[in-house]
This record gives sequence, C-alpha cells and structure tokens, in this order.
Amino acid sequence: MRSTNSAFQNPFEYFKGVGKFLSHHRATIIASGFNNASDVDDDITNKVFSEQEVNRILEYMREHHKRYALFFAVGFYTGARTGEILALRWTDIDLENRKIRISKTRTDKKLKMSPKSGKTRYVAILPELVPYIVEHGQYIRINGHFITPEADLFINTNNEPYKGIDSIVRLFWKPALKALRIPYRIPYFMRHTFACQMIDKGRNIKWISRMLGHKDLTMLMKIYGNKLINEDNDF
Repeated sequence: MRSTNSAFQNPFEYFKGVGKFLSHHRATIIASGFNNASDVDDDITNKVFSEQEVNRILEYMREHHKRYALFFAVGFYTGARTGEILALRWTDIDLENRKIRISKTRTDKKLKMSPKSGKTRYVAILPELVPYIVEHGQYIRINGHFITPEADLFINTNNEPYKGIDSIVRLFWKPALKALRIPYRIPYFMRHTFACQMIDKGRNIKWISRMLGHKDLTMLMKIYGNKLINEDNDF
C-alpha cells in the first residue's frame, strides 16, 4: 500500500468524482487520521447555506442592493475570503478567460499586497457568476463612475474602497438575512458554503483546494471531511 504522503501527491486528476476518490483512497484517508466524525468540524458543514438560500440572498441583493450583489456572488461562487474580495480591482477580473486573480487582501483596515496564503492564485469564474460581473459593470457606469484597470471593484457611496467588511455586514448582510428569515451566519460562511456545494456536486477535490487557496489537502479534509467520510462509505 502507498504511504500517506505519496498517495496525496498527485492522484486526483485521475478521479473526478468524490465517489471515485473515496473508493480508490479509502486506505489513505484512514491512514491520514481522518476516519471518524470527531476529526472534522460538523458545526461548520451543518450550518452552510442551502442552494435555495444562496439564490434567495443573491436575488435579494440584486433587487435591493445592486451595488453589492457581486460582492456576495463572488463569495458564494468562488469561496474567496471576504478580505480578498474587498481587495479586488477590475484588472483582477479576466472575464474572457473566466478567471479572477487573488493577489491582495484587506485586513485590519489595511490593504495587504498578498492574500492570506501568501501566494497569488487564480480562481475560476463559474457560469453562475458571469451575469453578476456584467451587471456590476453596468451599474457602476450608469452611476457615473469610470472603470479603469486599477479601480477598486467595490466602492462605498463616497466612492472610496472599503477598508473592512463591518459596514457591509451591518447595512446589507444582516438586514437581508432578517428580511428573508434565513438564520444568521457570518459572511465567512459563503466560503464554507461554496466548498460544501462543490463537494456535493462531485467537483475535483484538488480543484476545490486550489480555489480556496489551501496550501495542501489537509485543511480541506479537516474542515469538510464529513462531506466525504460518512456512514455510506463505511468510514
């Protein structure tokens, strides 16, 4: 049997579905220590937003807070951290090649020229995200703003970039969830929701890890392992 390290190095391109991954790597997962519910964070995966809730939230933002709809769409459809989303500029959006560059983050009211992982990464623009990008650009132009490559993607009503997420949470996120009667979760759960939905849809686990900016698969397994290791698979 392969060792844990060698088995995790490069097997994932051969197995696109979660079911196939589990079938081929059952021994490796157990050997890695991820073999029971106590090894994963059930509290996170059990509290993620449902697909219906995601759709309702985004439609609400489109109708009531169009300026911020893209912010939440990027969160739900890329899994990027909120600070990484706030730091985005138009030059980071490559709609033609369907990718977004994550190279900065906003934290402690400061712009840091590297994301949390310390390395620039590119995340895919899924089809669901495309209309939100287009509509955001149209909204910005209609409201008299010029879009330049270095312009911030998200600006407040004073035409300034956001230094943090507090006001967005207070003015838009909390009221939206209250109006929709959706139990409150912090915006970071957009990231968790993306990861869990991609796992449920059978997306390649290595791809998910890259989208989230994890340096390896350890964090993915620790946080979302119960989406993969469950009673149906006898783990």
